[in-house]
Amino acid sequence: MATLDTPTPKRSVSFGPNSGPAPPSFASGSGTAPATPAGAGASASSSAAASPGAALKPALKATAHLPLPPAAQYAHADPLLRRLRLVDAAGAPVDLRAHFRDAKVVAFYFSSQWAGQPLREYTQTITEFCRAHPHEFKVVYVSVDVDERWYKAGVQGKPWVSMAWNDGSSLPGQERDDGRSGTGVSSADDDAPPALYNNEDFLLAGEADIDEFLSRSDTTGTAYLRPFSRVHLASKLNILAAPTLAVYYPKESRFLDWNVRIARLKDGEREETWRRWSNGEGAGSFGVRDFFKQAPGTTALLVIAMLMWAAVLFGGDDYNFVKFAIEQAQPLLGWKGDPAAVPHAEL
Repeated sequence: MATLDTPTPKRSVSFGPNSGPAPPSFASGSGTAPATPAGAGASASSSAAASPGAALKPALKATAHLPLPPAAQYAHADPLLRRLRLVDAAGAPVDLRAHFRDAKVVAFYFSSQWAGQPLREYTQTITEFCRAHPHEFKVVYVSVDVDERWYKAGVQGKPWVSMAWNDGSSLPGQERDDGRSGTGVSSADDDAPPALYNNEDFLLAGEADIDEFLSRSDTTGTAYLRPFSRVHLASKLNILAAPTLAVYYPKESRFLDWNVRIARLKDGEREETWRRWSNGEGAGSFGVRDFFKQAPGTTALLVIAMLMWAAVLFGGDDYNFVKFAIEQAQPLLGWKGDPAAVPHAEL
């Protein structure tokens, strides 16, 4: 499993926050207006809380000099889905309303392509689950790779869409899709940040989201808001490692599960998992049944040891079967004296 670093400055590939509150609910009307940055941003957010119309101003401020992307790429009533810039395997933009029209559950798959065999099993299991529910279960691939070629390998031929690569999450000078490396001698152009997708101003890790209130109050989903980058979404959800799956329930704009175990998506549990998710319930935490499946031998020995301890505690030495077994084995092993004594060889 690939471990994600703690946050570094902007435009980094750090996907794990140091610490923070539990991931927020995106439900409309829930919570309070987000905290505002100092200075001009604070006054803009204060007017946003006063009315949705006023809140639209900070959302457009950063891109006032640039044309907005087509509305199909950002128009959606869900407060989270509308902040995503999604593309298909060919790199074509995704129409949010059309793509999520029949979706009951949306899973965010944070992953990288250099994790080896465990990743391949995880990816294959999610792929099978996704194809079993092609319209109601939608997967959004969130790459934590540092190489665009690895990112593309994670979406080619897969039944999911992905968050756009050029969103400011990757450092300039890292490995690129054209095969050039950022190490060694580089020019000024090599060190320059790549053009952002749609030339939009993406929210990066640690940035205050002054458009959060409008994302919940604008139920029509038509207002343009600053999009989330991959690092911002990972930080918001407290994603600390990859691969991992976070499951979102659009009907109520809230997350059901984080760090979903792969066993929940396999035969034997797949149907129960989908029944719970489609009804807005979590798939359940790691319990005794899950522990027994993961380590049946260890679980059996633990149960036997607890039963023997209870027998001696309540029944006395007459039920100490371990002591009885040692006494019976003495003549065979040549032990003498106290059965509890451990024999040792003289050097």
